Amino acid sequence: MPVDEKAKQAAAAHLKRAQDFLNLGQLVLANGYNQAAVAQGYFAVHHAVAAALYSMGKRPRSHAEFQELFEKSLVPTGKFSEEDASTFEDFLEQRKKSDYSSVELHDAPYAMRALEVAGELVLRLESFVREMLEEASPEPDAVGPSEEAKG
Repeated sequence: MPVDEKAKQAAAAHLKRAQDFLNLGQLVLANGYNQAAVAQGYFAVHHAVAAALYSMGKRPRSHAEFQELFEKSLVPTGKFSEEDASTFEDFLEQRKKSDYSSVELHDAPYAMRALEVAGELVLRLESFVREMLEEASPEPDAVGPSEEAKG
């Protein structure tokens, strides 16, 4: 499916947001907010997945649809595994638990590892997006010698 300019711009914006959430996760973790760090990890991956799906011409509208399309669209590319899809699903579950629990669920080592895993997956998703957008960009027309150069 061809990717239009609007989808390319959305993919780039989502990649920026993914980096912003990773950075925010590091800041809140450094200040002792483990639950918030886990949530930021999820949102980083979520935005990177959004960028990947947009680069494929897909526009999911819900968290559930993101989960479904990760498995149905990204895993079959061979660039991502079922384990990656499960990791993304687990991130959503942990984010929900972190947001709605009245008790501290995650300690600093857990939150730190969650951000590491998120960062690794975001990097792979960014690479995928760049590949997809390069493939979608039209090749410049080959320019042959002008009539004057011919002779």
